[in-house]
Amino acid sequence: MRQHVEAKERALAVKDDWRVKMRDVPEGQPPPEMPVEAMEPPEPSRPRLITNDATIEKIALISASNRRGLLLQNDEQAGWLTNFQRHGGNDKSFWLQTYGGRPYVIDRVKRNAPIVVDSLCVSIVGAITPDNVPALFARGIDDGMTARFIHVYPSTFPPFELPTSVPDTAFVSDAMARLVALDPVTDENGRKKPRDIPFSESATKAFVQWRRDSLPRLTRMTHGLLKSWVGKMPGNIVRIALILEYLDWVSDENRPEPTSVSSGALDAAISFVEDYALGMARRTLAAGSQTREARDAAVVGAWLLEYQPDQVNLRDLTKLTPGFPVSDPRSLDAASPLLVEAGFWRPLGKSAGGRPRKDYEVSPLLAPAKRSKTAKTKNHEPFGPFGPFGEGGVDPERAAIMAIDGGAT
Repeated sequence: MRQHVEAKERALAVKDDWRVKMRDVPEGQPPPEMPVEAMEPPEPSRPRLITNDATIEKIALISASNRRGLLLQNDEQAGWLTNFQRHGGNDKSFWLQTYGGRPYVIDRVKRNAPIVVDSLCVSIVGAITPDNVPALFARGIDDGMTARFIHVYPSTFPPFELPTSVPDTAFVSDAMARLVALDPVTDENGRKKPRDIPFSESATKAFVQWRRDSLPRLTRMTHGLLKSWVGKMPGNIVRIALILEYLDWVSDENRPEPTSVSSGALDAAISFVEDYALGMARRTLAAGSQTREARDAAVVGAWLLEYQPDQVNLRDLTKLTPGFPVSDPRSLDAASPLLVEAGFWRPLGKSAGGRPRKDYEVSPLLAPAKRSKTAKTKNHEPFGPFGPFGEGGVDPERAAIMAIDGGAT
């Protein structure tokens, strides 16, 4: 800021001198041109890394002068997601563009000059309560927004424990300082631009192979919003691999700055996305886009995993079982076939006369592994889509996923 004030005062001094010369020009003679040095320098922008709430115009202004990108942090993401209709609905289009890091221009009637962003890149992190997920995703509108997030939806909070260590804030500060100190490169026109960090040859081969072998399989196995999320997996893997490469660099002060993304960083990114992020996306998007029957099947499946009865009757569950999560008999009837498909239970057959009893045998494979298997439970016919009702059949975790997302595997 001090340098800006000094430069501004020098420019004003040059301009004052030019004005004096303008007054002294003889009549009929052309006035002298204003020197370039008389142009006041633009006011420097404040370096920014994080914002919590801002309009899209303000985000664009901050991004235009902060080429390293920006982080939007929201403690409550629901309000941000439901506030996209401002300015005629243009907010969502803007935020979709922040994923790509491409040039972006905003024109407004109230502004004399457009806002020009060379690289619009905003990372977004926030939290949302599970109760708000269905309201946001239930319509299942695939506009690409949900596909751009890495979702985290853990099952339960771990038991509270007092911390036994403190964060290494010195390391974090040093790491951030190294990252912030990275300078952009200058193109042939003298303009600064982001660095290009290519994949190494081995990483390129591995990534092409993954796209050929794994991505088509994952695409076939998904549907709806989850299929759209899988479509963004290649881009997310590339981004995460670059992040991991630089995190490895800041962890070792003696290591030179990366010039390429290694195969090790790529393998780690693929493992994270396939083994963790995909399951979290499946659970998050399914919780919002599933039908009422699928939601009821999910909570009943969780109840069965918790209490593990040998046999149940649907009427008794809704009328006589305290704390059972589905109290409406018709809702439970509608959810029952999904639980059959998922491998949680199967009907025990029809009664000899009168109304059907609606008895169901619960899979013994939902019980703990220590539970003994009798000859009767080992020799049943297939139970659900995961194999035999007896030994080596239903995987409870996978069955739970089936119940939650209505069939996506």
